[in-house]
Amino acid sequence: MLQSSKIGDLVLDPFCGSCNVGRVCDVLERNFVEYDINNYLV
Repeated sequence: MLQSSKIGDLVLDPFCGSCNVGRVCDVLERNFVEYDINNYLV
């Protein structure tokens, strides 16, 4: 993620599951949108 985005960029995770991408985005100061077809996993 460090190589493919900059601080403040928007990251999309269409298969979020346990939301690991969102956690990384918080640490690296990226904005994010996550969703998953299975509500149980989100």
